Amino acid sequence: LSYYFKDKKYELDLEKSAHTTTATHRNNYVWLAHTGMYDFKQLLGKNVDIIAVKPDTLILPFGTLSSKRVPIVLNSKINFAPGYNSLYGISITPDSIDIMGAKKDIDKIYEVETKPLILDNIKLDIDVNIDIQNKDNLKKIKMSNERVGVFAKVEKFTEGVFDIPITILNVPKAIELNYFPKQIKVSYYLSLSNYKEVISSDFSIECDYDEAVKSENFYFTPKLIVNSSKVKSARLKQNKVEYIIK
Repeated sequence: LSYYFKDKKYELDLEKSAHTTTATHRNNYVWLAHTGMYDFKQLLGKNVDIIAVKPDTLILPFGTLSSKRVPIVLNSKINFAPGYNSLYGISITPDSIDIMGAKKDIDKIYEVETKPLILDNIKLDIDVNIDIQNKDNLKKIKMSNERVGVFAKVEKFTEGVFDIPITILNVPKAIELNYFPKQIKVSYYLSLSNYKEVISSDFSIECDYDEAVKSENFYFTPKLIVNSSKVKSARLKQNKVEYIIK
């Protein structure tokens, strides 16, 4: 009766009582009760006679220890307060980790994912730590890191608008084109602190004559080019440029 109230976890010394040389259980440690019985007698003491051990066999698979580096995927839902954003987005440190385990197990793992990070109405810089999600395929795997840092510089953002002239590329010398409009409004989104540092020459709009001929369209599809890293996003207010050949 006294054993009912004791901790019923016992350590087995596999070095002494397990072996790997069986044809049936290749790549496994095999523990047999009749060879490990002495260990149980020592653990339970002289007042106990062991009649049987069930299961009488434990099969413990093993493999060659391998390692590889995999990327970390941030599982997040982050909503900024109106008028706030992050110019360079969310970054995580580290962005990848080393995983170690049996080769057959780690060969199936291509990335690891963090636990969900949910933040709402964000106005201040983000600086938090979050655990890597311990999914079923990671139960037997060791990881070089179990937590990652999540960072973002959050600023007040605003919108600006420029009228940008259109440049037509690859027009043959023998052809004279007329096109409309000659410029398109571009709206762009950036941090308030950088607003005065962005100028109209940081944007250009190009239309390709060869591309229009190949697609047999009588209009150009304008492409916006942004030459400033301070612009978070930008878009054209118009997506077609009509043209005629004189």
